[in-house]
Amino acid sequence: MPFTFSDPSQFRTDGPNPLNSPEYTEDFIETRDYGRSNSTFRSPEQTDIAFFYSEHAYVFWNRNLIALVISRGLNIRETARFLAMVHTAAADAWIAGFNTKYFFRAWRPRTAIPRADTDGNPDTDPDPTWTPLLTVNHPEYPSAHGFLSTAVTDTVARYFGTNKVTWTLVSTVPQLINNQRTYCDVNTLMREIDDARVWAGLHWRHSMRDGDQIGRKVAKHVTDNFFRPVP
Repeated sequence: MPFTFSDPSQFRTDGPNPLNSPEYTEDFIETRDYGRSNSTFRSPEQTDIAFFYSEHAYVFWNRNLIALVISRGLNIRETARFLAMVHTAAADAWIAGFNTKYFFRAWRPRTAIPRADTDGNPDTDPDPTWTPLLTVNHPEYPSAHGFLSTAVTDTVARYFGTNKVTWTLVSTVPQLINNQRTYCDVNTLMREIDDARVWAGLHWRHSMRDGDQIGRKVAKHVTDNFFRPVP
């Protein structure tokens, strides 16, 4: 059960693109080319970004939220309210997002690309040798990083009253060349996460956008209705 609303399906999105649609074909080609484990399209920098956001999301965000609290000099009361807002939004976005995942049960690129001859789309060619840079074990649509991370970043922006939040993020993934990335606004941060999951071969672009949509709506719901300042 969610913490701040009663129906886990309340923020459910419309679903994946039809497999025979031009939009699916466009996403298929992008993920096929950039998300392959040995892609010649993906640059070393893009590979590093894909790995940067491959750490366990809750571990990653909690570390970096604490660092943000310290850098902004929040006092104990402000810190408690800030972390309560962010983690409640994140938890409820997680619940709403996974409710959507298991409603649609969409296949991941690691299955869809090798078996493209079964999707009814003449513009998607199967590649039995295709494997992604990264892999996880739950349905593809919508992106979990999309709904969780957007819930976090939108709540951060709403707490501070601006998207222009300078934030240095640290990741501990061992493959990394650059383990720190600094952003001047949370929208740029989220666009890079969306790119990272496509470049990792985990998602179609549409799934990132719809995952972001869930996180954004949940963050608005939580911050509009809970943890409000009192006189």
